[in-house]
This record gives sequence, structure tokens and C-alpha cells, in this order.
Amino acid sequence: MARSSAEENRKPARRLALLRRRAEHLEQRIKADPSRPADHDKAEVAALRWAIADLEQKYQPKGLGA
Repeated sequence: MARSSAEENRKPARRLALLRRRAEHLEQRIKADPSRPADHDKAEVAALRWAIADLEQKYQPKGLGA
């Protein structure tokens, strides 16, 4: 069965929301315990931010802006 375009358009939004929640969680965890080594968490946050920016650019609505 073919998926509707509305259903397909929700996937990037869901993925972005999931990535943003995970990044926010890690940032809060880093701030909550500064004595804990956070190199792995910081690296994961950087990767999540990169993925978020990539998805935002890829799924930016066409025709809005330049």
C-alpha cells in the first residue's frame, strides 16, 4: 500500500524532534554533573547537532526565502 505524502512528510519532523530531545537530554546531563567525564556525551551532542542541521537543510520548505 502506498503511503500518503502527508505521512512521508511527518517522518523528518519526527526524526528532528527525536534528535533534538536526545541532544537536550545529553546537554542537561553534562551540566548536571561537571565532575563526570563528558567527552563521549559532548561528541554525541556534536554529532546530533550536525545531523539536525543536515536534516533541517534537506527538508527546508521550498519557495520560502531566497
